[in-house]
Amino acid sequence: MPAKISPEARKAQEPIVSAGKAMIDGACHMVTAAKQLAVNPKDPSTYQLYSNHSKSVPEAIKRLVFSIKDCAPGQRECDESIDKLNRSIRDLDHASLAAISQSLQQRTEKSLRGFKEQMIGSAREIHDLCSKQQTHILDLTKTVAESALQFMYSCKEGGGNPKAPKHTHDNIDTAADNTMDVVQDLLQSLEEAASQAGVVNSMIEKLTKSITKTDEQVMVREVMSFVEYQSNMVSLAKKIAMTTQEMVGKAGVNPGDLGRLANQLT
Repeated sequence: MPAKISPEARKAQEPIVSAGKAMIDGACHMVTAAKQLAVNPKDPSTYQLYSNHSKSVPEAIKRLVFSIKDCAPGQRECDESIDKLNRSIRDLDHASLAAISQSLQQRTEKSLRGFKEQMIGSAREIHDLCSKQQTHILDLTKTVAESALQFMYSCKEGGGNPKAPKHTHDNIDTAADNTMDVVQDLLQSLEEAASQAGVVNSMIEKLTKSITKTDEQVMVREVMSFVEYQSNMVSLAKKIAMTTQEMVGKAGVNPGDLGRLANQLT
């Protein structure tokens, strides 16, 4: 049973259907005229008829192409957005001229702070809508799945046999390391996205765990001396100080960077 077409959809399809029908009709008439012209090539009226139909076909094709492009999804919405943006640009130009001539009217429905917060919120929303973060996270998620799949294939090849060939165990170790690396990349991207959106619970939890770990006794690895551990601690402390100082500076100038810096500090 054929699906029912709504009146709105039928109306939207009308220009395309009409142009397509005109193209087919023109082609049929042109073929008929060509057949008659082949029988009587010296008849002026037949030649004129063929010429008219040969012109109608490319015109119908142009109409069809234009209709398909004009009726493409989102065209009306894009046109409305373009009109709104042009009006906004004109309003901003008028406001700039009024400010130069000191005749800009004061708005009383909000305070200066309220307008600033509204602008910051709008700018962040535009940034979120135009960023490629969603595609990036989807790509990373797919990479994690592919790495986990390769890890499973390597484990299956090993079969849990400790006496399997060395290259089999090497493949398992490599696949496991790759999976851990891509999962870490995904976690970092998700944490950065969450910090940009103002979600700080995970960062606070990490810092709390780090504070707790400072009271634990750990075995010092022999690959590093105590002096090297001290050097690393001093280097990290300097980075923490620099990041903290940068956060203080960005707080009043570019608050949008605070999420990234907070994640870096964590």
